[in-house]
Amino acid sequence: MKKFYLAIIFSFNSVLVFAQAQTQSEFYTQLSIQADSLFKKKDFVRSSRIFTWAFRVNNWRGTISDRYKAACSWSMCKNSDSAFYHLIRIVEKGNYSDLEQLTNEPLLTPIHLDARWPMLLETVTENQLRAEANYDKPLKAMLDSIYDMDQSFKNKIATIRENYGYNSAVERDLTKIANSRDLESIRKVTKLIETYGWLGPNIVGKKGSEAIFNTMIKAHPNLIRKCMPDILKAVKVNIASPAQLAMFEDKLAVDMGQRQKYGSQVNYDEHGEWKVAPIEDEKNVDKRRAQVGLPALTEYLKTYGIQYQSYK
Repeated sequence: MKKFYLAIIFSFNSVLVFAQAQTQSEFYTQLSIQADSLFKKKDFVRSSRIFTWAFRVNNWRGTISDRYKAACSWSMCKNSDSAFYHLIRIVEKGNYSDLEQLTNEPLLTPIHLDARWPMLLETVTENQLRAEANYDKPLKAMLDSIYDMDQSFKNKIATIRENYGYNSAVERDLTKIANSRDLESIRKVTKLIETYGWLGPNIVGKKGSEAIFNTMIKAHPNLIRKCMPDILKAVKVNIASPAQLAMFEDKLAVDMGQRQKYGSQVNYDEHGEWKVAPIEDEKNVDKRRAQVGLPALTEYLKTYGIQYQSYK
């Protein structure tokens, strides 16, 4: 009888281990999203703990973004050892090279007086110099300019809406100028993709890579369809993200009158309020979003001021 019980326990544990192996990546993603949500709420104590749990269930592996946020959380918890553990890991193993982000990060201020901080900055500087050696500087300069212009218009329009409300005469005038500049940027980026394919941060830097996505997500759906082979290839070789691909797929679906899969497409209604486009299989949308690295839909829509009630 004792042997029989042991056999049952062994079989149960084997199944449990297999189930855990099958869902390890998904479990990590779910925990990461939860930790990120707490991080955004400035609940650094709980976010640091849940990030640690996420790394643990994923054999202590984690994305650079998650480890960076974990480091910021530990820094704000006055735990410099844990903060530096994650920072050193992304710098030495992930070749993290964003010196500007690191030096201007207010959440890391509590560890600036630590003796390890200047050594960390020195290593990041070295990483940045190595990364920049591979940049196509003329293309990077062009894309950086597009990025800065896009952000400038977004900020100006946001300020106008705060002061004058939605769809004021001032906003309409500025939007016409912004749309004209967008068309010009779309032409430039489309020509770039046709010539070189989809360029990642290894060639044009982080800002330049974001400029390509930010520009093309505003392009006409037919143009996006034309670029989809390049986008798919870029995701396959990790120079574009599954999250970006998901947003392109949503835009194409909405354009065809279909329900979107990830809930990324929102538009202004006739009252000037943001409204999310209909979603396919809405009760599982957060599961799909997690699989491509997108935050929970409720959190995402808060950035648009939408109080979303998830499907039950």
